[in-house]
Amino acid sequence: MVQLIVTVKTHPGRVADYAAAFRALAPGAFGSRVYEYDIYHDSNDSRFDNEVRPDTVVLCEKWASIEALQRHTAAARHWTSSESRSKTSSWRQAMCS
Repeated sequence: MVQLIVTVKTHPGRVADYAAAFRALAPGAFGSRVYEYDIYHDSNDSRFDNEVRPDTVVLCEKWASIEALQRHTAAARHWTSSESRSKTSSWRQAMCS
């Protein structure tokens, strides 16, 4: 099993857009090759001793194997249809350039 933790800094004020696009695209993108995935935001609760990063999310993914993750990565590189580009446009716009 492979666990992946990815920190993503979005464009200012676009975290909600990124999270919505991630939740909409993830089931189709991951399929049955991933056991578990979720997206998290920093807490701005003053009881926690952490720096608040309002334009940052953390993605957590749990893959069956490194090969499953590699297959996913390779497939993502080959998304060329206009439908796929259309579905990912809001996600890409929310990403930091």
